[in-house]
Amino acid sequence: MGTLIVNGVTYKVGSNASVSITNDTVIINNKIAGSIKGRNIKVTLNGKVKLLQATDGDIVVSGDVHGNVDAGGSVRAQAIHGSVDAGGSVQTKSIGGDADAGGSITATTIKGDADAGGSICYSR
Repeated sequence: MGTLIVNGVTYKVGSNASVSITNDTVIINNKIAGSIKGRNIKVTLNGKVKLLQATDGDIVVSGDVHGNVDAGGSVRAQAIHGSVDAGGSVQTKSIGGDADAGGSITATTIKGDADAGGSICYSR
């Protein structure tokens, strides 16, 4: 069991959870879990989830995402086992799928294709 913190509000999430933060609403496993106040969204995950989406704001993961990450802002995670799509930059140890970023991508390994508006720094 992990914790998801969205603009200071904490939610408990399981390792197979699907999390979506869109239209000022936090949805966990297809159920509304809460609402968001404010335009600047900050998402912090301590643990693991299957899917993590945030249409606005940055995502910081203290753990792994075992599926895909889709963020309107930047993404920072230990490892992303699926693909990542970010409006900002991406920083992670490894990406198991494709990586698409509006900014730069920094990773030790990227197993899929990489496309960035800025630089791409990784080793195969």
